[in-house]
Amino acid sequence: MNLEKVKQDLARFENDEDYYGDTSYVSNSMLGRLKKSPRHLAHYLKYGSGTSQALEFGRAFHLCILEPEKFSKEVVLYQGRRAGNDWKDFKSEKENFLILNQTEFDSLRYMRDSIISNEIARELIENCKKEVPMVWEDSDTGVLCKGKADGVADDYLLDLKTTREPNLSNFKRSALKYGYDRQSAFYLDGFKKKEFWFVCIEKDAPNNLVIASVSNEFINRGREDYKELLSQYKKNFLDNSSTSARSSYELGEL
Repeated sequence: MNLEKVKQDLARFENDEDYYGDTSYVSNSMLGRLKKSPRHLAHYLKYGSGTSQALEFGRAFHLCILEPEKFSKEVVLYQGRRAGNDWKDFKSEKENFLILNQTEFDSLRYMRDSIISNEIARELIENCKKEVPMVWEDSDTGVLCKGKADGVADDYLLDLKTTREPNLSNFKRSALKYGYDRQSAFYLDGFKKKEFWFVCIEKDAPNNLVIASVSNEFINRGREDYKELLSQYKKNFLDNSSTSARSSYELGEL
Protein backbone atom coordinates (compact mmCIF):
# COMPACT_ATOMS: atom_id res chain seq x y z
CA MET A 1 0.00 0.00 0.00
CA ASN A 2 1.15 3.50 -0.82
CA LEU A 3 1.90 5.20 2.49
CA GLU A 4 1.01 8.68 1.29
CA LYS A 5 -2.34 7.47 -0.05
CA VAL A 6 -3.04 5.69 3.22
CA LYS A 7 -2.46 8.93 5.13
CA GLN A 8 -4.74 10.83 2.77
CA ASP A 9 -7.49 8.22 2.96
CA LEU A 10 -7.36 8.01 6.75
CA ALA A 11 -7.72 11.79 6.91
CA ARG A 12 -10.69 11.64 4.51
CA PHE A 13 -12.32 8.81 6.44
CA GLU A 14 -12.58 10.94 9.55
CA ASN A 15 -15.66 12.24 7.72
CA ASP A 16 -18.50 9.71 7.74
CA GLU A 17 -19.74 10.60 4.26
CA ASP A 18 -16.31 9.98 2.77
CA TYR A 19 -15.85 6.79 4.76
CA TYR A 20 -19.19 5.21 3.87
CA GLY A 21 -19.16 6.55 0.33
CA ASP A 22 -15.80 5.02 -0.62
CA THR A 23 -16.09 1.45 -1.90
CA SER A 24 -12.50 1.05 -3.09
CA TYR A 25 -11.86 -0.55 0.31
CA VAL A 26 -13.93 -3.48 1.56
CA SER A 27 -15.79 -2.99 4.84
CA ASN A 28 -17.36 -5.50 7.18
CA SER A 29 -20.83 -4.33 6.14
CA MET A 30 -19.92 -5.04 2.50
CA LEU A 31 -18.90 -8.55 3.51
CA GLY A 32 -22.27 -8.93 5.21
CA ARG A 33 -24.01 -8.10 1.95
CA LEU A 34 -21.77 -10.50 0.05
CA LYS A 35 -22.67 -13.24 2.52
CA LYS A 36 -26.29 -12.86 1.41
CA SER A 37 -25.24 -13.13 -2.24
CA PRO A 38 -22.92 -11.44 -4.76
CA ARG A 39 -25.97 -9.69 -6.20
CA HIS A 40 -26.72 -8.03 -2.86
CA LEU A 41 -23.24 -6.54 -2.78
CA ALA A 42 -23.35 -5.58 -6.47
CA HIS A 43 -26.65 -3.75 -5.86
CA TYR A 44 -25.13 -1.86 -2.93
CA LEU A 45 -22.04 -0.89 -4.93
CA LYS A 46 -24.25 0.49 -7.69
CA TYR A 47 -27.04 2.15 -5.71
CA GLY A 48 -25.77 2.60 -2.14
CA SER A 49 -27.75 1.78 0.97
CA GLY A 50 -29.92 4.87 1.26
CA THR A 51 -31.12 6.03 4.66
CA SER A 52 -33.89 5.20 7.12
CA GLN A 53 -35.24 6.36 10.44
CA ALA A 54 -33.53 3.41 12.12
CA LEU A 55 -30.15 4.37 10.63
CA GLU A 56 -30.61 7.98 11.69
CA PHE A 57 -31.48 6.91 15.22
CA GLY A 58 -28.40 4.67 15.32
CA ARG A 59 -26.16 7.50 14.23
CA ALA A 60 -27.74 9.85 16.79
CA PHE A 61 -27.20 7.23 19.49
CA HIS A 62 -23.49 6.97 18.65
CA LEU A 63 -23.15 10.75 18.73
CA CYS A 64 -24.96 10.93 22.06
CA ILE A 65 -22.62 8.42 23.72
CA LEU A 66 -19.33 8.77 21.88
CA GLU A 67 -19.26 12.35 20.63
CA PRO A 68 -21.73 14.37 22.74
CA GLU A 69 -20.03 17.61 21.71
CA LYS A 70 -21.32 17.01 18.17
CA PHE A 71 -24.82 15.94 19.16
CA SER A 72 -26.47 19.37 19.29
CA LYS A 73 -24.78 20.34 16.02
CA GLU A 74 -26.05 17.33 14.07
CA VAL A 75 -29.30 16.25 15.73
CA VAL A 76 -32.57 18.17 15.81
CA LEU A 77 -35.98 17.50 17.38
CA TYR A 78 -39.18 17.56 15.33
CA GLN A 79 -42.40 17.24 17.33
CA GLY A 80 -44.99 17.34 14.56
CA ARG A 81 -46.39 14.68 12.25
CA ARG A 82 -44.03 13.47 9.55
CA ALA A 83 -46.45 14.42 6.80
CA GLY A 84 -47.71 17.52 5.04
CA ASN A 85 -46.05 20.78 4.07
CA ASP A 86 -44.73 21.60 7.53
CA TRP A 87 -42.78 18.36 7.61
CA LYS A 88 -41.50 18.83 4.05
CA ASP A 89 -40.35 22.38 4.82
CA PHE A 90 -38.66 21.33 8.05
CA LYS A 91 -36.90 18.38 6.41
CA SER A 92 -35.70 20.63 3.58
CA GLU A 93 -34.44 23.26 6.03
CA LYS A 94 -32.65 20.63 8.17
CA GLU A 95 -31.46 18.34 5.37
CA ASN A 96 -27.98 18.03 6.91
CA PHE A 97 -29.34 17.11 10.35
CA LEU A 98 -30.46 13.85 11.91
CA ILE A 99 -34.14 14.39 12.71
CA LEU A 100 -35.66 12.65 15.75
CA ASN A 101 -39.11 12.75 17.29
CA GLN A 102 -39.78 13.24 21.00
CA THR A 103 -40.03 9.50 21.74
CA GLU A 104 -36.66 8.86 20.10
CA PHE A 105 -35.12 11.80 21.95
CA ASP A 106 -36.37 10.45 25.28
CA SER A 107 -35.14 6.94 24.44
CA LEU A 108 -31.65 8.29 23.79
CA ARG A 109 -31.63 10.00 27.16
CA TYR A 110 -32.65 6.82 29.01
CA MET A 111 -30.10 4.73 27.09
CA ARG A 112 -27.35 7.24 27.79
CA ASP A 113 -28.19 7.37 31.50
CA SER A 114 -28.07 3.57 31.74
CA ILE A 115 -24.65 3.46 30.10
CA ILE A 116 -22.93 6.28 31.96
CA SER A 117 -24.27 5.10 35.32
CA ASN A 118 -22.39 1.80 34.87
CA GLU A 119 -18.76 2.11 35.95
CA ILE A 120 -17.41 -0.61 33.65
CA ALA A 121 -19.16 0.72 30.55
CA ARG A 122 -18.22 4.30 31.39
CA GLU A 123 -14.52 3.44 31.80
CA LEU A 124 -14.42 1.39 28.61
CA ILE A 125 -15.80 4.35 26.69
CA GLU A 126 -13.80 7.08 28.42
CA ASN A 127 -10.47 5.30 27.85
CA CYS A 128 -10.97 5.17 24.07
CA LYS A 129 -10.29 7.43 21.17
CA LYS A 130 -13.64 7.65 19.40
CA GLU A 131 -14.69 6.95 15.79
CA VAL A 132 -11.26 5.90 14.51
CA PRO A 133 -10.83 4.86 10.84
CA MET A 134 -8.27 2.33 9.64
CA VAL A 135 -7.26 0.87 6.28
CA TRP A 136 -5.16 -2.22 5.59
CA GLU A 137 -4.33 -4.87 3.02
CA ASP A 138 -5.51 -8.39 3.79
CA SER A 139 -2.46 -10.62 4.03
CA ASP A 140 -4.03 -13.62 2.26
CA THR A 141 -5.97 -12.03 -0.62
CA GLY A 142 -4.35 -8.62 -1.07
CA VAL A 143 -7.81 -7.02 -0.87
CA LEU A 144 -7.81 -3.49 0.53
CA CYS A 145 -9.96 -3.27 3.67
CA LYS A 146 -11.29 -0.55 5.93
CA GLY A 147 -12.93 -0.22 9.30
CA LYS A 148 -14.13 2.54 11.58
CA ALA A 149 -14.05 1.56 15.23
CA ASP A 150 -16.38 3.15 17.78
CA GLY A 151 -13.52 3.14 20.27
CA VAL A 152 -9.80 2.35 20.17
CA ALA A 153 -7.73 2.01 23.34
CA ASP A 154 -4.15 0.86 23.79
CA ASP A 155 -5.13 -2.77 24.28
CA TYR A 156 -8.73 -3.15 23.06
CA LEU A 157 -11.41 -2.12 20.59
CA LEU A 158 -14.90 -1.10 21.62
CA ASP A 159 -18.18 -1.41 19.76
CA LEU A 160 -21.43 0.15 20.88
CA LYS A 161 -24.64 -1.69 20.01
CA THR A 162 -28.34 -1.27 20.56
CA THR A 163 -30.20 -4.51 21.12
CA ARG A 164 -33.61 -5.97 21.85
CA GLU A 165 -31.93 -8.89 23.64
CA PRO A 166 -31.63 -7.72 27.26
CA ASN A 167 -29.43 -10.54 28.58
CA LEU A 168 -26.09 -12.12 27.72
CA SER A 169 -27.33 -15.50 26.52
CA ASN A 170 -29.78 -13.94 24.05
CA PHE A 171 -27.19 -11.42 22.89
CA LYS A 172 -24.78 -14.27 22.13
CA ARG A 173 -27.32 -15.69 19.69
CA SER A 174 -27.87 -12.28 18.13
CA ALA A 175 -24.12 -11.76 17.82
CA LEU A 176 -23.78 -14.88 15.70
CA LYS A 177 -26.92 -14.11 13.70
CA TYR A 178 -25.73 -10.62 12.76
CA GLY A 179 -22.07 -11.51 12.18
CA TYR A 180 -20.55 -9.76 15.17
CA ASP A 181 -17.95 -12.55 15.30
CA ARG A 182 -16.85 -11.61 11.78
CA GLN A 183 -16.79 -7.93 12.70
CA SER A 184 -14.67 -8.60 15.79
CA ALA A 185 -12.06 -10.63 13.93
CA PHE A 186 -11.99 -8.27 10.94
CA TYR A 187 -11.39 -5.24 13.15
CA LEU A 188 -8.92 -6.90 15.51
CA ASP A 189 -6.77 -8.01 12.58
CA GLY A 190 -7.02 -4.65 10.84
CA PHE A 191 -6.35 -2.51 13.90
CA LYS A 192 -3.84 -5.05 15.28
CA LYS A 193 -5.45 -5.28 18.71
CA LYS A 194 -6.04 -8.32 20.91
CA GLU A 195 -9.25 -7.58 22.85
CA PHE A 196 -12.71 -6.61 21.67
CA TRP A 197 -15.53 -5.38 23.89
CA PHE A 198 -19.21 -4.88 23.15
CA VAL A 199 -21.30 -2.44 25.17
CA CYS A 200 -24.90 -3.27 24.29
CA ILE A 201 -27.89 -1.29 25.49
CA GLU A 202 -31.51 -2.39 25.30
CA LYS A 203 -33.54 -0.02 23.14
CA ASP A 204 -36.64 -0.11 25.32
CA ALA A 205 -37.22 0.34 29.03
CA PRO A 206 -35.74 -0.69 31.39
CA ASN A 207 -32.69 -0.26 29.08
CA ASN A 208 -30.75 -3.24 30.40
CA LEU A 209 -27.03 -3.23 29.69
CA VAL A 210 -24.90 -6.12 28.42
CA ILE A 211 -21.10 -5.75 28.50
CA ALA A 212 -19.21 -8.56 26.80
CA SER A 213 -15.67 -9.38 25.73
CA VAL A 214 -15.10 -11.92 22.97
CA SER A 215 -13.50 -15.36 23.26
CA ASN A 216 -10.81 -16.85 21.04
CA GLU A 217 -13.41 -19.28 19.69
CA PHE A 218 -15.68 -16.36 18.76
CA ILE A 219 -12.81 -14.55 16.99
CA ASN A 220 -11.54 -17.64 15.17
CA ARG A 221 -15.02 -18.38 13.85
CA GLY A 222 -15.34 -14.79 12.64
CA ARG A 223 -11.89 -14.82 11.06
CA GLU A 224 -12.70 -17.94 9.08
CA ASP A 225 -15.88 -16.25 7.88
CA TYR A 226 -14.33 -12.98 6.76
CA LYS A 227 -11.35 -14.68 5.09
CA GLU A 228 -13.70 -16.83 3.01
CA LEU A 229 -15.79 -13.78 2.07
CA LEU A 230 -12.71 -11.79 1.05
CA SER A 231 -11.73 -14.68 -1.23
CA GLN A 232 -15.22 -14.59 -2.75
CA TYR A 233 -14.97 -10.83 -3.18
CA LYS A 234 -11.63 -11.13 -4.95
CA LYS A 235 -12.96 -13.82 -7.25
CA ASN A 236 -16.29 -12.17 -8.10
CA PHE A 237 -15.46 -8.46 -8.03
CA LEU A 238 -11.74 -8.10 -8.73
CA ASP A 239 -10.63 -11.09 -10.81
CA ASN A 240 -13.92 -11.34 -12.72
CA SER A 241 -15.42 -8.10 -13.95
CA SER A 242 -18.34 -9.67 -15.82
CA THR A 243 -21.81 -9.08 -14.46
CA SER A 244 -22.63 -12.77 -14.85
CA ALA A 245 -20.35 -13.49 -11.91
CA ARG A 246 -22.60 -11.27 -9.82
CA SER A 247 -25.94 -12.55 -11.12
CA SER A 248 -26.71 -15.65 -9.13
CA TYR A 249 -29.73 -17.73 -8.29
CA GLU A 250 -30.27 -20.82 -6.18
CA LEU A 251 -31.89 -24.04 -7.36
CA GLY A 252 -32.78 -26.69 -4.84
CA GLU A 253 -35.39 -28.73 -3.07
CA LEU A 254 -37.24 -27.84 0.14
